[in-house]
Amino acid sequence: MHRLFETTTLRRQIYLDGRWNFTLDPDDRGEEERWFEAFPTDADKQWVPSVWNTTPCYFNYEGPAWYHRAFQVNNCTALVINIGAAAHSAKVWLDGEILGEHFGGFLPFGFVVKRPTPGTHTLIVRVDNTLSNSTIPGPHLDWYRYGGLTRSVWAEELPGKACIRHFNLLPRLEDGRGV
Repeated sequence: MHRLFETTTLRRQIYLDGRWNFTLDPDDRGEEERWFEAFPTDADKQWVPSVWNTTPCYFNYEGPAWYHRAFQVNNCTALVINIGAAAHSAKVWLDGEILGEHFGGFLPFGFVVKRPTPGTHTLIVRVDNTLSNSTIPGPHLDWYRYGGLTRSVWAEELPGKACIRHFNLLPRLEDGRGV
């Protein structure tokens, strides 16, 4: 889970929580119509982090929905887009280019963008809360189908030439000592 305070002085963290442009896609036509390049102009607003089901008119909505947010990037070697969680599946685009996909509504995920240009960038996230036999929860469980960007979203400007996302330390015993 991401902390709600600055965790580094070496990387600029750009918090993207707040009001995002938001639109439902009940006919699932957004990708075909390339909303990741031209977001619908009649979009509503939705808070991030939150679930869209807390908005009365979206209370019972199940299906794809789209989020849009612009933000400023300084000169940096790489940019990491971090999403704390999206229920249940997500696709992410930056400036119309796909960064990747994620499945699983409760885990953080992110993408590294090499050599971003300084200036304004547009982040688009398609979230789908449709229940199926491959989702947790599934359609036959007593669980509400919440949808949305349910945890914080932030970007980090990386100043160096490398980025270590994860590492594991595996201890072993040698002569009765841990090494």
